[in-house]
Amino acid sequence: MSEQAVEVTRNGGVAVASLRGDIDMINHDEMLSALLHAALDHGPRFVLDLTRVQYVDSNGVRMLFELANELAQSRVEWAVALDDDSPIMRLLKVTAFNDVVQIFCTTSDAATALGGE
Repeated sequence: MSEQAVEVTRNGGVAVASLRGDIDMINHDEMLSALLHAALDHGPRFVLDLTRVQYVDSNGVRMLFELANELAQSRVEWAVALDDDSPIMRLLKVTAFNDVVQIFCTTSDAATALGGE
């Protein structure tokens, strides 16, 4: 991931994967793999931090739905952190992704909702 990065930290008992860059047709498979690895290796509670993502295309949206499906099958509890005023938030609302997973403004809020500190 040249211009993209996945960084995994912890907030109490919750793994937090922070993304930077874009999620698009070029990297969606690589992002999905990295996020699944982060969630499954560091779970069972997981926050996806999208606050530093600048662009998501239709492949990126599909990747997020695939991630949701895989995490549901693996019984990983998870949430997303994303600013309410982010253009990506509008996209996630239009695609009803916010009906699939809870979205919070901060990673701390998301981690707290999942039982982190």
